Amino acid sequence: KYNLDWVVDKENIKVSDVLLVIEDKITKNFLNSIKKRYDYTFSSKRKPTGKLCTLLIKNNLKLFFYSFFQINNFLKSEILYQKILLNVWFNFFVWNNFICTFKPETYLSYHDFEHNHISRNILLNKINCPSLMYKHTNSETVFDNREKYSNISYAYNFHDTEFHWTKESAKMSELNFSKSKKIIISSPLWSCKEFENKKELAKINSLVSNKNKNIISTFSAAFETIGAFNNLDSHLSFLNFMEKILISRNDVFIFFKPKYDQNLLKNYPDLYKTYRKLIINENFKILNNTTSKNLISVSKLTISMPFASTTIEAISSGKKAFWADINNNFPNSIYMDIDKLVANSNSKALDLVDYWLSIDNEKFSYFLNNQIKDRLPLNFNNEATKKIRSTILSNIRN
Repeated sequence: KYNLDWVVDKENIKVSDVLLVIEDKITKNFLNSIKKRYDYTFSSKRKPTGKLCTLLIKNNLKLFFYSFFQINNFLKSEILYQKILLNVWFNFFVWNNFICTFKPETYLSYHDFEHNHISRNILLNKINCPSLMYKHTNSETVFDNREKYSNISYAYNFHDTEFHWTKESAKMSELNFSKSKKIIISSPLWSCKEFENKKELAKINSLVSNKNKNIISTFSAAFETIGAFNNLDSHLSFLNFMEKILISRNDVFIFFKPKYDQNLLKNYPDLYKTYRKLIINENFKILNNTTSKNLISVSKLTISMPFASTTIEAISSGKKAFWADINNNFPNSIYMDIDKLVANSNSKALDLVDYWLSIDNEKFSYFLNNQIKDRLPLNFNNEATKKIRSTILSNIRN
């Protein structure tokens, strides 16, 4: 798994400069791992900061009593406005206490679209603390978002700066009525070279005994979870597609990283039957506990289901990749206009496997420079982390 503390580079930003703020539920093991290295605090309506800033007690009491005398007006308002006012009221106390206690200089959040962020960032702005938000996915671009796209889950962003992987993701934010001051296209953070682990790369490579095999990494989308857009047939088609690759070619080895617990497949006989066929194949192996970066790095080709962001991660780091939408469930994908990046049938997907494994580096370089880099910044080394770290440092220095 990736570290949330990647922002620490040990030169300009040190461990002692970082306070990890927990706004969501986390496991006990995760909390224990944080305690070993970092100062941390909770800060949310569910679990506010454990420390009380005594400087605020007098003002908080005044505000509390003033609010109490406004209760009649509150009860006269519509239910929707009551909910909004209560949310803002609670957030004011939570985040004002946090700011008074810790006095942050820059606030960086991940995939932060909860409406609470608006109240927090208004208060941060009052102390000139810039709020930065990194969106760590690019999955929604299976839809045609040029004119009609809107998603209430991502509506009304309110940050000083948003970091997005691609131009399409930035455009989606604008269509969702973003109120952020600046939107920067950074490319995927996790495709940076610094997230490669040499020991892990060697371990993965050791699993392939025949070094002449072309390694293909495959990634599924989520299944049977809230927000999972690929249905049962899509997952079955993707497994069947991998089986057909292994039948049609004897020069490949497939690593598969599913985004679901394989035990779930036992509830679906057809899925489980195909899964069982795959796992007994000597040229197929499931890897659950390695990062996408390490798996992509050892592969000659990466293939993802729709809604999996790993194709973008691979392409941005200079690796061959495409999406396999076998059942053509998303014909309006924003990337359909890029040749050989999306396959919308089984036969086209098999053709793309042959194509990407056969073209030379010169052809691929032409593809990257002429069809990709204007929409997705290339990230062959550590361009994404440098871009975000430099933004943080510029805010601190100013």
